[in-house]
Amino acid sequence: GEKIYHSRNAKKTMIMGWAPYSSIGYILKMKGVARVSIEKRSTGVPLKTRVRITLKVPFQNTPNAFVPDFIKTLRDRNNFTSENWFRLPEKSANSKFSVFDVTGTLPVDMVGEVSRSPFVSSVEFKDSSL
Repeated sequence: GEKIYHSRNAKKTMIMGWAPYSSIGYILKMKGVARVSIEKRSTGVPLKTRVRITLKVPFQNTPNAFVPDFIKTLRDRNNFTSENWFRLPEKSANSKFSVFDVTGTLPVDMVGEVSRSPFVSSVEFKDSSL
């Protein structure tokens, strides 16, 4: 987002967005950038979004037992509320994985953490408002 402030002596533009922490030094060196700050985590109720998570589960993990455990872990650690989960059709006979889609509601600030799981192949926003 962008906010423009007018004072007696100057016009200031504040640009807000997400950037990797490692890029802050680079951003500070850009022409016209006077200051960079990191927003503290809000203390209010977290913004939630509907998501579809695609899981790729190795066959040796007993997939039909693994997925409910994975959902329980998401609920306990990330405040995930599950709506539905189902197995997608197999890609080939030689496939070493079972693929599942899990839908539910997740706090927006937890999407990155969930996407880093080795079993998560994709996270898709399902909210039309985003």
